[in-house]
Amino acid sequence: MRAVMVVCSCLEWLSVTKMSNSVDVTINTLSPLLPLWFVSFRHYLSTPDQPLQFFGLKIAILQTILILLYHFPNHIKSHVQSLLEPSWQSLVNVSNFYAEFAIQQDGLGDMDVRDGESPSSVGLEPYVSILFEVFHALAYKAKFRPLLQPLLYQLFYLTMGYMQMTEEQIGNYQSDPNQWMADEEDETLEFSVRISTSKFIQELFHAFKTDSLQPFSEAVSKRLQ
Repeated sequence: MRAVMVVCSCLEWLSVTKMSNSVDVTINTLSPLLPLWFVSFRHYLSTPDQPLQFFGLKIAILQTILILLYHFPNHIKSHVQSLLEPSWQSLVNVSNFYAEFAIQQDGLGDMDVRDGESPSSVGLEPYVSILFEVFHALAYKAKFRPLLQPLLYQLFYLTMGYMQMTEEQIGNYQSDPNQWMADEEDETLEFSVRISTSKFIQELFHAFKTDSLQPFSEAVSKRLQ
């Protein structure tokens, strides 16, 4: 995990200073390593998920991918397809137990943690949040949108399932509707599945415009059945 975090930090620094000629040289030097990185990324992202496991390594990998998607898309465009499948499969598989462990009950207390990390930073919710951020980045970048176009119905349908509220949230919002607005706009919440999913759906509408209307309508109808 620490090795991936070092790579992530280096790429983050390069993204801040990428207007420099030396950065171009550095990125071009790193380019031959990208295929090896993505093979490893795919391998670890493809491992089965369990609700109470330590997600720190996967989160670090996804954070690295996010930086590459936003700041160095031309260098990774040939590798993105290879990561789409395990990322999508993770969202599908995790949805089977997300409602039980994150919506219906608080199972974080029993999570396997390491290196003093908190479940709030390496647990199930931050993992799901950053998965949605990766798909958000794919929708945001026009060159990657064709990868999502065939999945619009499935994306809307799956995302709606993750937008459920906990019983505590329902009680809080019923007693104070203003609290809902405050929580939705709270930028200090680093990892929030509801915020990530809401922003993702907004980005799908923005990216695909009228093409998103029918898949969205069909997904809503399916959820209401």
